[in-house]
Amino acid sequence: MRSIKKSLCLLLSLLFAGAGLAMLSGCGGHKHSGTLQSLRTDATDIPCCGVYLCESCGETYEATVTYETAGLPVVNMEGSLDGISKTDKVTVSVTYNGNVSFTSAATLKWQGGATLEYPKKNYSLQFVTAGGGKNKVALRESWGSQSKYCLKANWEDFGGTRNLVAAAIWGDIVHSRGIADRLDPLVNGGAVDGFPVLLYLNGAYQGLYTLNMPKDHWIFGMTKKNTPEGLLFGEEWSDSTSLRALIPEVSDPAAVGWDVEYSAVNDPAPLAAGMNRLIGFLLENDGPALKEGLAAYTDVDRTIDYLLYILFILGADNTGRNILWATFDGEKFIPSAYDLDNTWRGGFTGAAKKLAEDWTSGDALRGNLLFDRLLDNYPEEIAARYAALRQGPLSAQNVERRFSAHLAQIPDYARAAERDRWPSQPDNADAALDRFMDFFNARCQALDARFGL
Repeated sequence: MRSIKKSLCLLLSLLFAGAGLAMLSGCGGHKHSGTLQSLRTDATDIPCCGVYLCESCGETYEATVTYETAGLPVVNMEGSLDGISKTDKVTVSVTYNGNVSFTSAATLKWQGGATLEYPKKNYSLQFVTAGGGKNKVALRESWGSQSKYCLKANWEDFGGTRNLVAAAIWGDIVHSRGIADRLDPLVNGGAVDGFPVLLYLNGAYQGLYTLNMPKDHWIFGMTKKNTPEGLLFGEEWSDSTSLRALIPEVSDPAAVGWDVEYSAVNDPAPLAAGMNRLIGFLLENDGPALKEGLAAYTDVDRTIDYLLYILFILGADNTGRNILWATFDGEKFIPSAYDLDNTWRGGFTGAAKKLAEDWTSGDALRGNLLFDRLLDNYPEEIAARYAALRQGPLSAQNVERRFSAHLAQIPDYARAAERDRWPSQPDNADAALDRFMDFFNARCQALDARFGL
């Protein structure tokens, strides 16, 4: 009798799956209704399939996973990914089921650099209309309506923990200044924001992803009009991206490691020429002359914040490459945090205390000429700002709050499914908050001593 009942439940689940319901009728005169227990990560006839426990009869049954039952948005891409690459797009249909629900055509391509070597890929996603135009949708009220997003696989950073929490802390630092500039109203002060989602392809589970803001002009509130606004990105390590050598040909900054992420005039030359003015000033000035003129080329307070932030989070990958330089006037270039999944290294693996004590001198930042000049010429301002940040954005209370809030979004069933779907992925159980806070406190002790607290 039990096997007949289960067979009938499976048949009914197929009928109800298209509606995204986790409730099945029949089976002993009641409707199955229950809580999600696990995700099916193998092939199944039920799209986006999950295993539920019926609260009425105590039996398990299978049905389509929904936002209401999973507690996470569910993204299902329909179509073929044949031919996809970092440069070649494919067109798919995307059904998004979250705080808003819709279906839209979208273009999809791989995103990232070294991460392309991993089996679980990042994707750049752009929603499009039937005619191929941009289809703007609001996934979060604070983001506004946008068409371009990023699906991050977070292969070495389960759930996007380091990346998104570090980005949120950068936002706390930016907002703590109280400067009435273009960065202050932004969600994370120019850093990305994002949240976990369950990703499916043709109904088959692909894993836990985060849906993030992209590296794009809209996260800086840039207007996309004929203005000097733009974004330069340190794509590769070079003397130029370390601000120690000019860009030799402003029409081709990519030749020396730069990537023009956005130009309001669709021309890289004005941005490269503006960056050259900053680099040239740094090469030619130091001491009193530097302090007298630096504010014409960058926001000194914002740059000191970035220096301290990267020092604090052990951002070894963010001192030349992986800096997003924003300009709103073509003259001042302000560094912003991006691609932070290699930060806090050692903090989630129980590494030796030596890692927490690394970088305390700040010498690792001196490869970048701007940071080199700041360390030599603004020691009092840097120390004072560090002391202030330790009472706010970089306090143990704020950091623990940020990590706790992010990790609380990821249910145990999602962790288990990730281990099942991607067994070669680094252990996603190593993000224990208590272990990280031990590392964090050791880091604070080392830096507090460095700055005389």
